[in-house]
Amino acid sequence: MIEHNVFTNRASTWLQNIILSSFLVSCATINMPDGGDKDTKAPVVLSTNPDSAQVNYRGQSVEIEFDEFIVIKDFNQQVLISPPFDKPVTYKLKGKKLHIDFPAYPLINTTYQINFGEAISDLNEGNILKDFQLVFSSGNTIDSAALKGSVAISPLIEKLESNLKIFLYPNYSDTNLITGKPYYVTTASENGSFKFHHLKTGDYQVVALDDKNKNYRYEIGEYIATLYRKINTDTSFEKLVLFEEQAVVKSSIKKIKSLSRLNYAVFGDGLENLQNISLKSSSNKRSSISFLPLINNDTCKFFLEPLSFKDDSLILSFAFKDTSIERTLYKKDLSKKRFSQNLRTSNGYQSPKPPIKFTSNFPLSVSDSSKIAFYNMKDSLALQLAYKISQEYTFDLLPYTGNFDEEQAILLVIDSNFFNIPYHNYHDSIYVKTQNQKSTSKLDFELKNEANSPIILQLLSNTNIVKEWITSSDTTISSWYLTPGKYRLIAIIDENEDGLYTSGSLKLKRQPERVILLEKSLELKADWEVKDLEYIIK
Repeated sequence: MIEHNVFTNRASTWLQNIILSSFLVSCATINMPDGGDKDTKAPVVLSTNPDSAQVNYRGQSVEIEFDEFIVIKDFNQQVLISPPFDKPVTYKLKGKKLHIDFPAYPLINTTYQINFGEAISDLNEGNILKDFQLVFSSGNTIDSAALKGSVAISPLIEKLESNLKIFLYPNYSDTNLITGKPYYVTTASENGSFKFHHLKTGDYQVVALDDKNKNYRYEIGEYIATLYRKINTDTSFEKLVLFEEQAVVKSSIKKIKSLSRLNYAVFGDGLENLQNISLKSSSNKRSSISFLPLINNDTCKFFLEPLSFKDDSLILSFAFKDTSIERTLYKKDLSKKRFSQNLRTSNGYQSPKPPIKFTSNFPLSVSDSSKIAFYNMKDSLALQLAYKISQEYTFDLLPYTGNFDEEQAILLVIDSNFFNIPYHNYHDSIYVKTQNQKSTSKLDFELKNEANSPIILQLLSNTNIVKEWITSSDTTISSWYLTPGKYRLIAIIDENEDGLYTSGSLKLKRQPERVILLEKSLELKADWEVKDLEYIIK
């Protein structure tokens, strides 16, 4: 009986192992089979109609067959047809075939190019078919001329919003860029180089355009480059230089806001051309005396002597260089608020090198020079400092000799009658402290001016000019107390010697002044001195 039980237990264990093994095998078999390596190949073109380089093709459509299903992305932006049709082409996908229909029959004896850019990719993995091109001719031959060149992208241009397009026009004309469509189109590479193939031999106007709205026409606000003359095929030519035209803005007033009875804000265009502001009351037409306007881009603030306005309206007259404008403010539009004056430092830190600059939100004019005092915050003793009004709204603080001390803490105490009326009630205590070398950076470099041209050197943080130097000869620059961060250093060849960068002009057929990138990314750290840098301008 005991032997029987042992046999039974062993048989039971053996049977359980078989069942368990079968279960494990069954579980293993439900895994998905290995799918192999990931597909990284772009679609392959199996056939085209017309064939590549086919001549005497008079059809009104194109058909391309691929080895797999495809998707089309940004057809109108990526697919370039040269020469372009007057109306848009259309396309449709049917199975593994792409059909493109032309809005008209091809021109007689013309070589056509269809560049697909990065429009075609496979359906599953998104692998892109790059640089695919189809060329055919409606005549007996395929044009074989070529034209290549490059575009210089100025360091002043941080980023292009779209792919840089290169246009060719067979006839040179100033109106081509605005009204005419290009005959040939291609896309420049990332470094600005480009090449046209299968051109008809001849002369062309070459234009590079940052075509933001993708309409193949130039509009103000887009970057453009051209040589203002024709270029022959199979010849070399100088680089095209991109520039943005400075738009001519007509002066206009969009809005006038009363901030107080003495303070007004004017919003408009071309306010830098503002020459005079006058005010008249609606009852007796008498004029008041206005203070100098404070202009900042498209905003102007101006200030009037205190008058008791009891009239229903005020008549404001603006005299610009190009026009005169008159506007009326009614009583309901006049603010009852009291204008709050302020005087503040122009940046977050102050170099010990003078001057320490303060800017105001009101025109500056000193009434009583005895109503200002300066104190050393460390010992509360009075300081002997000088000041001057360098512009209508800029107040400069200076030591009588030399520089300020590092980490010098200064308190300005301004009494009520320091500034002229109507600002006699302004009083304030302003605290300012200078930096030290340990928390800032120093930059030293040498410039060899082999071009013997006036040069503007600019140290840029993003697009902001941090430091600027103008020289016409070899020079050594030492700049102290720079805020740590990343900068760019550029040189502008100041051809017209006006001390400013001058952009190109299509109307004047003027190229932009040359801009040279000396340092793309110059990193300055606290308590650092960057030196032994040398640049040669040729």
